Amino acid sequence: MKRATTRRQAIKTTAAAIGVGGVAIGTNVSQDKVIAQQNESATERSLAGKVAIVTGAARGIGRASALAMAKEGADVLIFDLAEPNYYQERGSLGYPIATSEDFAETQRLIEAEGRRCVAIKGDVREYAQAQNAVQTAISQLGKVDILHANAGILPRVAFTKVTDTLWSDCINTNLTGYGNFARAVVPHLIDRGEGGRIIFTASTHGAQGSNERHVYTAAKWGVIGLAKSLALELSSHSILVNCVAPGFTNTGMANNDEMYGILTENYNNPNREQAIKAALEMNQSQNHLPISWVEPEDIAAAVVFLASNNSRYITGATIDVAGGLNAHYTS
Repeated sequence: MKRATTRRQAIKTTAAAIGVGGVAIGTNVSQDKVIAQQNESATERSLAGKVAIVTGAARGIGRASALAMAKEGADVLIFDLAEPNYYQERGSLGYPIATSEDFAETQRLIEAEGRRCVAIKGDVREYAQAQNAVQTAISQLGKVDILHANAGILPRVAFTKVTDTLWSDCINTNLTGYGNFARAVVPHLIDRGEGGRIIFTASTHGAQGSNERHVYTAAKWGVIGLAKSLALELSSHSILVNCVAPGFTNTGMANNDEMYGILTENYNNPNREQAIKAALEMNQSQNHLPISWVEPEDIAAAVVFLASNNSRYITGATIDVAGGLNAHYTS
């Protein structure tokens, strides 16, 4: 008399018949290899096969974002003016921006992750240059899936001392530049028909007033309004548009002599160490997290989240990465 098949035997027989872990029937694959394949699948990078454009990528949030996306499997086109004294010489800014050496280092770091990287020096204020960047990404990297518009400058000056040049430089870098790259990439994303991600670097100043940062604040409010409007218009194409809003962040905007002087008004000959201490004291007095500033990598983590499929139902949103500064908003 034939013995009944036990449940354990049935499971074992079925597994052998259909193949374990997706392995084809009839293949002779060791258990270790099956486990390795399963682990590889479980840890697949969230942006594998994607192509991203990041503006203002020579340092700070832009570099951190481009590198974080590369670590998640994306190839990246990086874009930056990389002329350190440009805005200072125009009287629009009190600190130097990134250098060509900074820009080259971003490219080196991305390529060290085994990803392709195309670097273009250019001006986000010029729409033709944004178009060229998008077309270069398409021709050299095959497509564009993600845009992180991030380039920005932060002038600080009394409103009565705002010049035409300062106003134009700040608005056109911090707002028009975002619009230029969005206008350049949206037709491509629509034509491909596979959705896409557009992420803008806004600011906590985009949700509240700010003394002596009037023009910057106006631009960042505009960035959030632009993102929300684009989110509505592009939703039928599965193109998601969101913002990250950094608070006081450890970038070139914060690590400069001008900012040290602002943070350390009670010190003589202020330096970086004193500025870090003053920033910590300021945050503690305002019930923020007990940190001096947010790190660029923390902003980049939010960018990767918004660029990945983990955010597939999020559009028109702003994610604050601000150590609690955003808790002072009215809504």
